[in-house]
Amino acid sequence: MSTSTRILFVIFGIPLIFFSFFIGASFYFEYRPEKVENALKIRDGGAVFKEGKIKILSWNIGYAGLGKSSDFFLDGGNSSKPENIETVRKNLDEIKKKIKEINADIIFLQEVDVESSRTFNILQAFEIANENKEYGSWFATNFRTFFVPVPWYSPMGKIWSGIMTLSKFRFTDEVTRHSLPENLKLPERLFDLKRCMLVSRILLDEEGRELVLVNLHLSAFDDGELKKQQIEFVVEFLVNEHKKGNMVIAGGDWNHSMPGIEKEHFGSFTTQEENLKWLGRIDEKMTPQGWSWVFDQNNPSVRSNEKGYVKGENFTTVIDGFLVSPGITVKEIRTVVSQFEHSDHEPVVVEINIENN
Repeated sequence: MSTSTRILFVIFGIPLIFFSFFIGASFYFEYRPEKVENALKIRDGGAVFKEGKIKILSWNIGYAGLGKSSDFFLDGGNSSKPENIETVRKNLDEIKKKIKEINADIIFLQEVDVESSRTFNILQAFEIANENKEYGSWFATNFRTFFVPVPWYSPMGKIWSGIMTLSKFRFTDEVTRHSLPENLKLPERLFDLKRCMLVSRILLDEEGRELVLVNLHLSAFDDGELKKQQIEFVVEFLVNEHKKGNMVIAGGDWNHSMPGIEKEHFGSFTTQEENLKWLGRIDEKMTPQGWSWVFDQNNPSVRSNEKGYVKGENFTTVIDGFLVSPGITVKEIRTVVSQFEHSDHEPVVVEINIENN
């Protein structure tokens, strides 16, 4: 092999071999969930539910990496991951402490890492489960990839993340992950989220009626059509469950502003419109008759991430809340305000009442 040939091999051949290996490995390790499959049970448990009040917490914890001083490159910032393991550890410890303080009966969490480079392989889902041994706990993956190669200057790397439901009440044996509609094309499909719902059920009576609990995290960065498809899919699922005689409540990060919440609902902001592409708007015409959107309109539940949080500068709105079927009485809804200290979302708590007639 001549010197010039060796040089060409080094310049073009080695990178081509590396790229081919990377693409091949990405295909091989691609996460390919079924449309419906069993959720991962971390811990069984819980008492039998009779009737009465249930407190539900929903919180996108931002993988304990999007605290008050954080920004994110897809939102117009620069960072792709937390600065160091100490930052993640501090946020996660405070998140676990807040979950304890709220003391909900049912907990819906989103953006919980299992084993990810961005969070220094801290097993967040298992830590949260072990910290709350009085709860049963289940996990559904929505983001699992061999290596995310963007941004080029600081790739996100390996990610395994998802949504998590914990319960003080015993679920039926059927706790399932339901894939949401997606329109991902290659090569993005190899490195993006596979969105889902985590569906759990509490038996209400001997006739087999159930309280169906749906924990979800809908699409963020798309042209809007996928958001619409996912909302339609979710609503159809909920309505069909209610037609069976069940009571239904769905909650989580909808990535849509709640009905009636306009852009400047919480005052003016300096965030550029181009950095709000993740935000959808719920069409009230899609709300099933007799159902209710339940959210705290007095306090924002999410902030934009083009920079660390500064009140009055970062855009804020409400995208975390619940859709509740007829037959469920809502006693209280509130956002637990912390000025986005340990996540770019605030915890949202609803108290409902279930009576067996």
